[in-house]
Amino acid sequence: MPAPRPTKLFHITAIANLPAICAAGALLAKNTGAAAGINYQNIAHAGAQGARAVRQVPNPPGGSVHDFVPFYFAPRSPMLFAINGGKVAGCLWRQADIVHFVTTSEHPWCRCWASASMMKPRQ
Repeated sequence: MPAPRPTKLFHITAIANLPAICAAGALLAKNTGAAAGINYQNIAHAGAQGARAVRQVPNPPGGSVHDFVPFYFAPRSPMLFAINGGKVAGCLWRQADIVHFVTTSEHPWCRCWASASMMKPRQ
């Protein structure tokens, strides 16, 4: 099945992060925000965060997955379901506390449907 054009992309974050996002004027990758001293409220599973921190991106520009802003290809992600159900350790937020950002892209990389934290490294 071909990817829709343009491809819709979705990003979710805790509403408490909205002032820092507005002050920065952009969604920032986890590593970029940390380097700028921004302490975002985390809504992700610790295991996923750990995997993203060490998973290297093999194609240019390279870096780790945390050097990029995460997006979903669907408005209702499994992560949002876990958050709303109280299944994310340490996350007190629920769906009503989550901000949804929506954008589109026609860039060819949007045809990749794999989750970055699940990608297998090249051998």
